[in-house]
Amino acid sequence: MLVKEYITQELENLSESDLRQIAEYIAFIKLRARMHLMPLEYSDAELQSMYAEFEEEDLMLAEGWYG
Repeated sequence: MLVKEYITQELENLSESDLRQIAEYIAFIKLRARMHLMPLEYSDAELQSMYAEFEEEDLMLAEGWYG
């Protein structure tokens, strides 16, 4: 069985609360993967762009709607 198939099957059995935690963990993994590419200092324009990029995802997580 492929890893993706295994994960998909396991997700089918999780509660909404557990799925929200998985969504938060996925967001963390994505951020962590990008951390090594990030400079130590950002311009205001760069920060604004990053905040805008994740604004919708953050709102969905905060409201408990992710999928």
